[in-house]
Amino acid sequence: MLSTGEKLYYFDIPINRISIIGGSGSGKSTLANILSKELDIPAIHLDSINYNANWVEIDKNERDKIISSKANEDKWIIEGNYNKTLKERLERADLIIWLDYSSFAHLKGVCKRIVKNYNKEKPDIPGCKERLNFTFLKYVMTYNKEKRPKVIELLKDIPDEKRRQIKIGDKIEFSKLPELQEIILVDVLDLYKEETFENLFKKLYSDEEEIKRKTNSMYQYYSPEKEKEYGVIGIKISLISSGFRYTYNKLVRDKIPENIDSELGRKSKYRILNDKEYLTELNRKVLEEANEFIEENSIEELADLMEVINSIMKLKGYKMEEVHKVMKAKTDKKGAFNDKIYLEYVDEQKRNVEEEKKLNKESRKD
Repeated sequence: MLSTGEKLYYFDIPINRISIIGGSGSGKSTLANILSKELDIPAIHLDSINYNANWVEIDKNERDKIISSKANEDKWIIEGNYNKTLKERLERADLIIWLDYSSFAHLKGVCKRIVKNYNKEKPDIPGCKERLNFTFLKYVMTYNKEKRPKVIELLKDIPDEKRRQIKIGDKIEFSKLPELQEIILVDVLDLYKEETFENLFKKLYSDEEEIKRKTNSMYQYYSPEKEKEYGVIGIKISLISSGFRYTYNKLVRDKIPENIDSELGRKSKYRILNDKEYLTELNRKVLEEANEFIEENSIEELADLMEVINSIMKLKGYKMEEVHKVMKAKTDKKGAFNDKIYLEYVDEQKRNVEEEKKLNKESRKD
């Protein structure tokens, strides 16, 4: 959750599955709980799957089966690493958040957590109390050396739009919910991890009343109990620009982006489809243009429909003379559609199974 003025902005992507990864002490659990509340998506803490009460680990194969089963669900925010199932989760995720900090930052986060909660039951791992031992410290300090390279390797095959590795100096584009039209471009000035909203806002503002007002306003999204339990994360941003975005996600004529970009204050974003995607979109376009012709019955809409059919012919490598040849053969055998004949029914003495299948298929289309 980011605040800019009195408006809340979020990433403009369909988020149902979020994978949060990173070293111990990086704030994975805290962030998962915040996002879970904000997005109304269940948070799954992998440590709670791996450990029974008193830090007793379950069988690794059983653990991995449970994690895979969770990853196959429609909605989740999964925080944790567990490399054996990590690739599967990254591929399933709509959004990947990697809290990538230095080893010192990881150690600092762990120490603050232990000092605050030592020997208290961890809320995300029932029956397990906060603890400190050499094995855990070694894992924290060697994570970047031993685990981080494996994460980098896995992320190479993940599309960029799934990754949100936020660093100071980044420029991030957000869209306002629920309309998903108003957009802002911001510059990331600083990143904060604090115990309370008050501490966070003291770093951003000097006026005591302003600090108090903003702190209280945050509690409508995140309770004081959660704040005390998990702490808070903040991102300081500055506004670069704002505008409105209208999403189409459709095949358009070749000069449409050029025409849009020539108009003052408008900028298009497009990509070139591969042949498989192109054929899929042409098929959709046929239906779109056919429906528009049915509604308008105009020569302009007929021209649009013919243009799409012409593009399909080019993609498939069909020549017009070949199409005319097939048309003639069908016309010679069955006739054309010139005589306005409307078939009502056919009486037959014997059951015609093939004809029934054909009629059933046509009725399903209707």
